[in-house]
Amino acid sequence: IYALTSEGKIRWIFDKIGRTEYSDPVAGQDGTIYFTTWDQRIIALREEGILKWAFQGDDSFKYSPSIDKKGFIYASSGHQIYCLTQKGTLKWKAVLDDLICSKPLLDIQGTIYQLTGDGYLFTISEQGKIKKKQKICTNASYGEADSKGNIYITGRDGLYLIKKDNKKLKLYSLSEKETIEVPPVIL
Repeated sequence: IYALTSEGKIRWIFDKIGRTEYSDPVAGQDGTIYFTTWDQRIIALREEGILKWAFQGDDSFKYSPSIDKKGFIYASSGHQIYCLTQKGTLKWKAVLDDLICSKPLLDIQGTIYQLTGDGYLFTISEQGKIKKKQKICTNASYGEADSKGNIYITGRDGLYLIKKDNKKLKLYSLSEKETIEVPPVIL
């Protein structure tokens, strides 16, 4: 990971992280930088690029972590979603019945959502309890939440919107020759 100045000069480099494919770093409100690695770790760096802590998971992390307004860090790997404190200690871990295919999604009320590859959207409480499992599409690939509490999901057969009131809308249908290989972008 490279940190640059506003002039484009290298401020610091942190290169002791293992494989980091699929994991973009995210910054907390206090300036801490969080990211996940394929060697089963969630990493926190201080603003100066110094290791703050590393948490060891049970499987490779392929997706970026998410941070809620209270500062809790959520990361998913394999069949599991983790919730960590800002100090890197485990608050809870939830186990789902399918492989996870996106970063954890957070809405404005603090609800946690996790999308799985077979097209289900899990709703998880702040205490790590699975509240709901909802079939959305076939072979989900990515998800994103907006500031209004809506969730956008890409799947093999199209783009979906799960509204705040839990209504499901299909925004776009894909033909057999089309695929969506990128996450939705919320403007």
